[in-house]
Amino acid sequence: MQEAYDEFTKYVNNFDLNVESIEFKYNHTFRVVDYAKQIVETITDDERLIHTTLIAALLHDLGRFEQFRDYHTFYDRLSYDHGDKAYEILLKDNYIDVYEKDEYLKDVILNAVKYHNKKELVLTDDEFKNTVAKVVRDADKVDILFDPHNLKDEDLIKYEKVKEEEFDINDLIIEDIKKEQLCSNANLKSCFDGILRELAFIFDINYKKSLEILKNGRRVEERFDTLRRFNKKEENLEKINLMEKIMLDYINRKTKEN
Repeated sequence: MQEAYDEFTKYVNNFDLNVESIEFKYNHTFRVVDYAKQIVETITDDERLIHTTLIAALLHDLGRFEQFRDYHTFYDRLSYDHGDKAYEILLKDNYIDVYEKDEYLKDVILNAVKYHNKKELVLTDDEFKNTVAKVVRDADKVDILFDPHNLKDEDLIKYEKVKEEEFDINDLIIEDIKKEQLCSNANLKSCFDGILRELAFIFDINYKKSLEILKNGRRVEERFDTLRRFNKKEENLEKINLMEKIMLDYINRKTKEN
């Protein structure tokens, strides 16, 4: 893996690592690789599967660096789909060959990279390919939920640039969470909605180990504590407490399953 790590770093050095957002995505990548390793090693001892998963995790956000350089944002809706962009970069001049030369494994990696950020993963009859894609999606979501940047009050305020009392929760977001499903981006109206959308990622997590990492880190509780600090409206507090219970009950149920 060291050669792959070195090549990835070489690629990222084409951008300015002194820019905080570029450095953040660089570090995010290696955290996702670490989470992917923790997850996949609970599933299999197949070294080929483990290695391929780690390469896919390493490359999953390759499109983020050009995205920020060209658009100064990580919001796909304001630029382009970063999974599709990474897929495009890897295919250009066969850049993926630097990381993997086997044609089948290249296809597995490209699939995981392209679909890691999509609302739904298109599963195939190929369990090897499905496993790589699911682990990468899980590892990415785990790190997003552990992102310390999302716990800074000042960053949350700047997200919407509105007064504290104007932060409300869209009932459509709550309905999605009650159904234990991902939230629609179309229903995001406030900063709170954006945080809840990320928390709802737990409903799309595939493996028990991924949920155990979140549970042991008390990530869901910390996020909801942040939401409570922001909003003192009794109506919103009741909604926040309800959604926290739904999510914690879901995690507890799933981590107890065989």
